[in-house]
Amino acid sequence: MVPWVEKYRPKRLKELANQEEAKKELVAWANQWARGEPPEPRAVLLHGPPGTGKTSAAYALANEFGWDVVELNASDKRTRDVIEKVVGGASAGRSLARLIQRAGGRHERVEGSDRVLVLVDEVDGIDPREDRGGVTALIRAVKRAQNPLVLVANDPWSLPKSLRDEVRMIEFRQLRKRDIVNVLRRICESEGVEYDERALEMIAQRARGDLRAAINDLEAIARSTGRVTVDDVQDLGWRDKEITIFEALGQIFNKSPREARRALWNLDEDPEDVILWIAQNVPRAYDDPREIEQAYDYLSKADIFSTRAIETGNWRFKYVYATDLMTSGVAGARRGKPPGFVRFQPPRILRRLSATKKEREILNSIAEKIAERMHVSTRVAKNDIIPVLQVAFRKFVEEESERGLEILSGIAGYLQLTKREISYLCEDPRVAQRIYNRSLQVRKKLKEAQREELKERVAAMMEEAEEALAEGAEETAETPAVEEAEEETAEEEAAEEEEEEEEEAAEEEEKKKEKREEQKTLDAFF
Repeated sequence: MVPWVEKYRPKRLKELANQEEAKKELVAWANQWARGEPPEPRAVLLHGPPGTGKTSAAYALANEFGWDVVELNASDKRTRDVIEKVVGGASAGRSLARLIQRAGGRHERVEGSDRVLVLVDEVDGIDPREDRGGVTALIRAVKRAQNPLVLVANDPWSLPKSLRDEVRMIEFRQLRKRDIVNVLRRICESEGVEYDERALEMIAQRARGDLRAAINDLEAIARSTGRVTVDDVQDLGWRDKEITIFEALGQIFNKSPREARRALWNLDEDPEDVILWIAQNVPRAYDDPREIEQAYDYLSKADIFSTRAIETGNWRFKYVYATDLMTSGVAGARRGKPPGFVRFQPPRILRRLSATKKEREILNSIAEKIAERMHVSTRVAKNDIIPVLQVAFRKFVEEESERGLEILSGIAGYLQLTKREISYLCEDPRVAQRIYNRSLQVRKKLKEAQREELKERVAAMMEEAEEALAEGAEETAETPAVEEAEEETAEEEAAEEEEEEEEEAAEEEEKKKEKREEQKTLDAFF
């Protein structure tokens, strides 16, 4: 019985969910190999969260170009000798099926293939002690590659800079919920599984961008019953990713500093979030006040390094120094015996941030528009300008007047605020609708003013051009400027129309969602 993850693995790149930019870059790189013009760099590093299609993309690429595939992953030994024989030999272009199998690699033969795609999966899992010399041999193989070489990693910043400098890094972004739902729906229809749309959305939500995990959950439910319901999904329990964070915490608080350092190697969590998890549970794991004090001291230093990475762009601060401090440092703070089993708690701040995510997105959008038009920073917009706008908009809700409507619609039109953004400022959807409708008129007047200004500029330019021609000038540089100005205005108008259409679509979807929720409530009642 073939697992659904393998059964529905994409055979072509176009079957891969989303990742359009990554696919274009990957195909462009492969085309150079296919033309016999080895690109520089000769290897690519596909990186991104688990379950986003990195390994599947490598196999789909090989299938489309008709290439053999040689793979080494975390379950294989990846010492210097193995990598030199398998990766180095295969990348040199020799037919090595027997040698590959003897060395521990896997070889997938494609009829008519004239090249070998070498795939090294989970590169960030190469253990510097167990796989001694593996990274050095890999760098050497990358430099000498005569065949396409694909490396795959979840966390590229844990790899040595010397390796990252020798490869082309291609990012695979976390999948959106609707991308995962579409794949799950196709699988259900192909397998003849009855499904509740809401259940598929719940599976996708729980997977947090990991398509592989979502398909495994779907199969676990549907294999036995032939259907997928909301109750079935709720019976699944915690997502594996959340179990993993608990296991990582147990390793940090119970293992030696050296072993604790490995706790984050296979953990799909941002270090900044891990700091919050550890900080929440230090008092639950340690009893000695001195242990707690020292653990928090290490966490504060980790937080400083993480922030410095953002400020400087040197990500080594975050993915090396900060992670060492929050793992080995916290483990080293322990003076007595390990605490053993601890009932860990998720950080409260993450729950609060999740609950206010939509509001923060709207706030950031308003701040960006203010910053662009008023030439201030987004911080100034959030701290100094938006609070004043909120007071003005909410005052208008209490005391509506024609003068107030005129002023606020002018502000909304000038800033090009959406209906949702206006509703955030005034906290009244009915009033927000009135202001938004009037602001559209303001936008129209602004466009007309811009057109008039453009006409005056064109007229002035033409007049200058005629004067220059009269004086015997052969050419003027103004005409291209006129064309650029006209093109810029056309682009702005197209962007505004597109924005209005997107907003209307989002509102329509919101209304449909509310109707579905109301219907569910009625169904539950009756």
